[in-house]
Amino acid sequence: MTRTGKIARLPYSIRDLLNRRLHNGEQGVKLMKWLNEIPKVQEVLAEEFGGRPISEQNLSEWKQGGFEDWLRHQETRAWVRTLADESADLEEEAGDLSVADWLSAPLAVALGRWIHDVAAGAKNDPMQRGALLAVAREVTELRRCDHGAERLRIDRERWEAEQQETSNKELEKLWGQIEAAEAYVRFLMAETKRQHKAKVAAGTLSPDEEAQFQAILAKFVEWEHSRQALTPRFAPFAHQNGSNSIQPNQTNANTTR
Repeated sequence: MTRTGKIARLPYSIRDLLNRRLHNGEQGVKLMKWLNEIPKVQEVLAEEFGGRPISEQNLSEWKQGGFEDWLRHQETRAWVRTLADESADLEEEAGDLSVADWLSAPLAVALGRWIHDVAAGAKNDPMQRGALLAVAREVTELRRCDHGAERLRIDRERWEAEQQETSNKELEKLWGQIEAAEAYVRFLMAETKRQHKAKVAAGTLSPDEEAQFQAILAKFVEWEHSRQALTPRFAPFAHQNGSNSIQPNQTNANTTR
């Protein structure tokens, strides 16, 4: 129900605080004075009610309407918290459940107790028998929901397993490509070192060539360091394939000098 009175038009934060103060038993005169002195309240009253202040009548109407709605809402919240606590006591591990899941355990217990009481007098009471049958239908529906939730859980676990398997296959394929590229880079590194060593031995290495070799070897060292970041993600595939190429290489460009 949408309310349109003066207090109902106030911001939620002010209405909520008013309700809490009413719930604490504060007097109406004190609350009216407090409300009418709030700048935001004055702004709303000026815009929508010609600046007329909140009166005792307005507050009385709010107590019988909006405040009662607020009380019912608080009772509902408390009830839900109680049911959740009871469900937590009954379920050792709830997991990521919906409100219906949280409520199912205490509801089943409550229905069980009620059925026990009704069944005792249902033999000679047609109304009791009818009530018992109605509850039986509710229990059947509850069990159907439980079974549906279990099927959903199994389907979700199966889907997650399939997604994990697909991801692993893609990573394994990528790791194979990385290994092939790594082998080629190592071949280039070894060949560069061989050429450098041969020129040094022959005494034909010019200063410009030495600078070029060192620049290339520095790139190899940079690559060696950067690829180590792949270790945590691809280590399982490296171990699975019996490869140790992902492990850090201690090669240093200075060893070629």
